[in-house]
Amino acid sequence: MEFRRLYRELRARYADAPAVFESIIKDVYLKVLSPGSVAIDCGAHTGKHTLPMAGAVGHLGHVFAFEPITEKCNILERRLEAGGFKNVTLINAVLGDVGRPEVRFNYVKNDPGKSASVLRTGLRETANVQELALPQTTVDAECNRKEDCRFVKIDVEGAEFHVMRGLIETLKVGTPVIHFECGLETLGLHGAQPEEVFNLLRDLGYELCDLLGHDLENAAIFLDSLRAAGLYDYFAFPPYVDRRIVSNISHRHFPNFSQSL
Repeated sequence: MEFRRLYRELRARYADAPAVFESIIKDVYLKVLSPGSVAIDCGAHTGKHTLPMAGAVGHLGHVFAFEPITEKCNILERRLEAGGFKNVTLINAVLGDVGRPEVRFNYVKNDPGKSASVLRTGLRETANVQELALPQTTVDAECNRKEDCRFVKIDVEGAEFHVMRGLIETLKVGTPVIHFECGLETLGLHGAQPEEVFNLLRDLGYELCDLLGHDLENAAIFLDSLRAAGLYDYFAFPPYVDRRIVSNISHRHFPNFSQSL
């Protein structure tokens, strides 16, 4: 499939594509969430998505937001207080598949979005990196309303597979829609393979698509999309949710762009 051509054309035509990608993600979870729902934000940073999620689920719902960088947690905490949000639990910890008292985490101070347990190739030589010692937890250990979970966002710079393994019970009980970022290099640096991500989700009954709504019917097609690069956002849908909402929302944001493969 011609993912590489499509993704490159999209990036070339829309200079603001990364910002639009974030808007598509937001529109999807606003479609899925309702008052009383639970949302989980893995890699909350300063709350770009945590705050809209908190607004969408209302006072009867709840958001569990995970962010390993204390500095970013403090900013998010102040934003939540300023907005009057009392329905967010903020956890300052690294996420993984098991809990640990302490793990090493690399905070890239001049490019925080690339902070990770394992840095990208060459980044340590060029970036301002501070090594932090932080506790590690799992989503399953922290989320006490699994049955109400309707959306999970995972942006963890390569640790996607391990984070998913640490929320298996939440996925089984709540069957939420999942958004996750994924790249071949960062995934591999964390010791995981695309087939493992695909099979974990498929075994739980999920169907995958890319940010434009293209169905990823098997592990080979998912791998083709990852190899194309340029678009790193994916969704996984349980059977009860129509995944065409992604293609419909994507077409609204890119109205004059042919998304056919």
